[in-house]
Amino acid sequence: MGGYNVRPGSVKFTHDVRKAPDRPRGGARAKVRMEPGRQICNDGQDGYFTPTVQDVYNNKSATVVQDWDMPVNDIPKEELITGTDPEGQVDDVTGTRSASISLGASSGGISGSVGYSSSVNFPGAELTDATTLATGEAEHQFKINKPSHNSSTNNAVFEVGSVAQWEPDCANDRRPTRRTMVIIDVDLQWGLDVPVGKWGDVISDNKSFSYVTTC
Repeated sequence: MGGYNVRPGSVKFTHDVRKAPDRPRGGARAKVRMEPGRQICNDGQDGYFTPTVQDVYNNKSATVVQDWDMPVNDIPKEELITGTDPEGQVDDVTGTRSASISLGASSGGISGSVGYSSSVNFPGAELTDATTLATGEAEHQFKINKPSHNSSTNNAVFEVGSVAQWEPDCANDRRPTRRTMVIIDVDLQWGLDVPVGKWGDVISDNKSFSYVTTC
Protein backbone atom coordinates (compact mmCIF):
# COMPACT_ATOMS: atom_id res chain seq x y z
CA MET A 1 0.00 0.00 0.00
CA GLY A 2 2.53 2.61 -1.09
CA GLY A 3 5.42 3.61 1.10
CA TYR A 4 3.29 3.99 4.20
CA ASN A 5 2.59 0.28 4.71
CA VAL A 6 -0.93 0.95 5.95
CA ARG A 7 -4.30 -0.21 4.72
CA PRO A 8 -6.33 2.62 3.15
CA GLY A 9 -9.77 1.63 4.45
CA SER A 10 -12.62 -0.83 4.19
CA VAL A 11 -15.62 -1.05 1.87
CA LYS A 12 -18.87 -3.05 1.86
CA PHE A 13 -21.01 -3.62 -1.23
CA THR A 14 -24.70 -4.54 -1.41
CA HIS A 15 -26.11 -5.21 -4.89
CA ASP A 16 -29.68 -5.88 -5.96
CA VAL A 17 -30.22 -7.02 -9.57
CA ARG A 18 -33.69 -7.83 -10.92
CA LYS A 19 -35.50 -8.48 -14.18
CA ALA A 20 -39.14 -7.85 -14.92
CA PRO A 21 -41.10 -11.12 -15.36
CA ASP A 22 -43.18 -9.95 -18.33
CA ARG A 23 -41.38 -6.89 -19.72
CA PRO A 24 -38.00 -6.52 -21.46
CA ARG A 25 -36.44 -4.72 -18.53
CA GLY A 26 -33.69 -5.27 -15.98
CA GLY A 27 -32.59 -3.15 -13.03
CA ALA A 28 -29.59 -2.89 -10.72
CA ARG A 29 -29.03 -1.10 -7.43
CA ALA A 30 -25.61 -0.80 -5.77
CA LYS A 31 -25.00 0.39 -2.23
CA VAL A 32 -21.44 1.27 -1.23
CA ARG A 33 -20.25 1.83 2.36
CA MET A 34 -16.73 3.28 2.63
CA GLU A 35 -14.87 3.34 5.95
CA PRO A 36 -11.64 5.36 6.18
CA GLY A 37 -8.47 3.73 7.48
CA ARG A 38 -8.05 6.63 9.93
CA GLN A 39 -11.33 5.76 11.63
CA ILE A 40 -10.55 2.05 11.73
CA CYS A 41 -7.12 2.78 13.20
CA ASN A 42 -8.60 5.06 15.87
CA ASP A 43 -10.96 2.25 16.85
CA GLY A 44 -8.02 0.04 17.78
CA GLN A 45 -7.52 -2.00 14.62
CA ASP A 46 -3.72 -1.99 14.57
CA GLY A 47 -3.48 -3.44 11.07
CA TYR A 48 -4.50 -0.08 9.61
CA PHE A 49 -1.37 1.84 10.69
CA THR A 50 2.25 1.28 11.62
CA PRO A 51 3.93 2.32 14.89
CA THR A 52 6.27 4.71 13.06
CA VAL A 53 3.77 6.26 10.64
CA GLN A 54 0.57 7.62 12.17
CA ASP A 55 -0.85 9.00 8.92
CA VAL A 56 -3.68 6.81 7.68
CA TYR A 57 -6.10 7.22 4.81
CA ASN A 58 -9.41 9.03 4.39
CA ASN A 59 -12.23 8.26 1.94
CA LYS A 60 -11.67 10.14 -1.34
CA SER A 61 -13.87 8.89 -4.21
CA ALA A 62 -15.67 6.03 -5.90
CA THR A 63 -16.98 5.36 -9.40
CA VAL A 64 -19.73 2.79 -10.02
CA VAL A 65 -20.37 1.53 -13.57
CA GLN A 66 -23.33 -0.76 -14.34
CA ASP A 67 -22.63 -2.27 -17.78
CA TRP A 68 -25.70 -3.62 -19.60
CA ASP A 69 -23.99 -4.05 -22.98
CA MET A 70 -23.73 -7.85 -22.85
CA PRO A 71 -23.27 -10.10 -25.94
CA VAL A 72 -26.53 -11.92 -25.26
CA ASN A 73 -28.58 -8.73 -25.03
CA ASP A 74 -30.38 -8.20 -28.35
CA ILE A 75 -30.98 -4.47 -27.80
CA PRO A 76 -28.56 -1.98 -29.46
CA LYS A 77 -26.31 -0.53 -26.79
CA GLU A 78 -27.31 3.07 -27.50
CA GLU A 79 -30.91 2.13 -26.63
CA LEU A 80 -30.22 0.11 -23.48
CA ILE A 81 -30.38 2.56 -20.58
CA THR A 82 -33.93 3.70 -19.76
CA GLY A 83 -33.34 5.25 -16.32
CA THR A 84 -30.72 6.15 -13.73
CA ASP A 85 -30.84 7.19 -10.10
CA PRO A 86 -29.80 9.69 -9.07
CA GLU A 87 -30.03 11.73 -12.24
CA GLY A 88 -27.84 14.80 -12.47
CA GLN A 89 -25.91 15.75 -9.34
CA VAL A 90 -26.68 15.35 -5.65
CA ASP A 91 -24.78 17.25 -2.93
CA ASP A 92 -24.45 17.03 0.85
CA VAL A 93 -26.90 14.24 1.65
CA THR A 94 -27.18 13.76 5.41
CA GLY A 95 -30.37 11.78 5.94
CA THR A 96 -32.78 9.21 4.59
CA ARG A 97 -33.27 9.19 0.84
CA SER A 98 -35.96 7.16 -0.90
CA ALA A 99 -35.92 6.21 -4.56
CA SER A 100 -37.52 3.73 -6.92
CA ILE A 101 -36.94 3.10 -10.61
CA SER A 102 -39.80 1.39 -12.41
CA LEU A 103 -39.06 -1.72 -14.45
CA GLY A 104 -42.26 -1.20 -16.42
CA ALA A 105 -42.21 -0.67 -20.18
CA SER A 106 -43.10 2.72 -21.60
CA SER A 107 -46.34 1.33 -23.04
CA GLY A 108 -47.74 1.18 -19.52
CA GLY A 109 -47.84 -1.06 -16.48
CA ILE A 110 -45.29 -1.68 -13.77
CA SER A 111 -43.51 -5.01 -13.48
CA GLY A 112 -41.60 -4.28 -10.30
CA SER A 113 -38.92 -1.79 -9.36
CA VAL A 114 -35.41 -1.35 -8.09
CA GLY A 115 -35.99 0.75 -5.01
CA TYR A 116 -34.69 1.55 -1.56
CA SER A 117 -35.23 3.71 1.49
CA SER A 118 -32.30 3.91 3.84
CA SER A 119 -29.91 6.22 5.62
CA VAL A 120 -27.52 7.64 3.02
CA ASN A 121 -24.81 9.85 4.44
CA PHE A 122 -22.24 11.87 2.50
CA PRO A 123 -21.94 15.44 3.83
CA GLY A 124 -19.26 17.49 2.09
CA ALA A 125 -19.40 15.30 -1.02
CA GLU A 126 -21.19 15.06 -4.35
CA LEU A 127 -22.70 12.20 -6.31
CA THR A 128 -22.83 12.81 -10.06
CA ASP A 129 -24.66 10.95 -12.81
CA ALA A 130 -21.93 10.67 -15.48
CA THR A 131 -23.90 8.30 -17.72
CA THR A 132 -23.51 8.57 -21.49
CA LEU A 133 -26.54 6.75 -22.86
CA ALA A 134 -24.83 5.68 -26.11
CA THR A 135 -22.36 3.49 -24.19
CA GLY A 136 -24.97 1.15 -22.69
CA GLU A 137 -23.37 1.77 -19.28
CA ALA A 138 -24.74 3.69 -16.31
CA GLU A 139 -21.97 5.56 -14.49
CA HIS A 140 -22.07 7.41 -11.17
CA GLN A 141 -19.15 9.28 -9.63
CA PHE A 142 -18.87 9.89 -5.89
CA LYS A 143 -16.36 12.57 -4.91
CA ILE A 144 -15.44 14.08 -1.54
CA ASN A 145 -14.53 17.74 -1.83
CA LYS A 146 -11.84 17.98 0.87
CA PRO A 147 -9.98 15.38 2.98
CA SER A 148 -11.22 17.12 6.15
CA HIS A 149 -14.95 16.80 5.34
CA ASN A 150 -17.12 14.43 7.36
CA SER A 151 -17.58 11.92 4.54
CA SER A 152 -13.80 11.64 4.28
CA THR A 153 -13.01 11.10 7.96
CA ASN A 154 -16.15 9.07 8.77
CA ASN A 155 -18.34 6.50 7.01
CA ALA A 156 -19.63 7.50 3.57
CA VAL A 157 -22.68 5.57 2.32
CA PHE A 158 -24.34 6.06 -1.04
CA GLU A 159 -26.64 4.16 -3.41
CA VAL A 160 -27.01 4.29 -7.18
CA GLY A 161 -29.23 2.46 -9.64
CA SER A 162 -30.09 1.98 -13.29
CA VAL A 163 -32.70 0.30 -15.47
CA ALA A 164 -32.04 -1.03 -18.97
CA GLN A 165 -33.84 -2.89 -21.68
CA TRP A 166 -33.08 -6.61 -21.36
CA GLU A 167 -34.10 -8.87 -24.23
CA PRO A 168 -31.67 -11.78 -24.53
CA ASP A 169 -31.15 -13.60 -27.82
CA CYS A 170 -31.56 -17.24 -26.82
CA ALA A 171 -32.43 -18.63 -30.24
CA ASN A 172 -29.34 -20.88 -30.41
CA ASP A 173 -29.69 -22.23 -26.87
CA ARG A 174 -31.07 -25.76 -27.00
CA ARG A 175 -31.33 -25.95 -23.23
CA PRO A 176 -31.36 -23.39 -20.39
CA THR A 177 -28.05 -21.54 -20.28
CA ARG A 178 -26.70 -19.12 -17.68
CA ARG A 179 -25.88 -15.78 -19.28
CA THR A 180 -24.34 -12.62 -17.88
CA MET A 181 -27.01 -9.94 -17.43
CA VAL A 182 -24.99 -7.01 -16.08
CA ILE A 183 -21.48 -6.32 -14.83
CA ILE A 184 -20.93 -3.84 -11.99
CA ASP A 185 -17.45 -2.30 -11.69
CA VAL A 186 -16.45 -0.15 -8.71
CA ASP A 187 -13.27 1.95 -8.57
CA LEU A 188 -12.33 3.25 -5.12
CA GLN A 189 -9.82 5.79 -3.81
CA TRP A 190 -8.52 6.71 -0.37
CA GLY A 191 -6.02 9.52 0.24
CA LEU A 192 -3.89 11.18 2.88
CA ASP A 193 -4.86 14.54 4.36
CA VAL A 194 -1.74 16.68 4.01
CA PRO A 195 -1.34 19.83 6.17
CA VAL A 196 -2.37 22.27 3.42
CA GLY A 197 -5.82 20.65 3.20
CA LYS A 198 -5.21 18.87 -0.07
CA TRP A 199 -5.00 15.20 -0.99
CA GLY A 200 -1.63 13.55 -0.52
CA ASP A 201 -0.69 9.98 -1.43
CA VAL A 202 -3.69 8.23 -3.04
CA ILE A 203 -4.38 4.48 -2.97
CA SER A 204 -6.77 2.93 -5.50
CA ASP A 205 -8.63 -0.37 -5.57
CA ASN A 206 -11.31 -1.83 -7.81
CA LYS A 207 -13.89 -4.59 -7.64
CA SER A 208 -16.00 -6.24 -10.33
CA PHE A 209 -19.26 -8.19 -9.94
CA SER A 210 -21.02 -10.27 -12.62
CA TYR A 211 -24.69 -11.22 -12.40
CA VAL A 212 -26.12 -14.05 -14.44
CA THR A 213 -29.60 -15.31 -15.24
CA THR A 214 -31.01 -18.27 -17.10
CA CYS A 215 -31.55 -17.74 -20.81
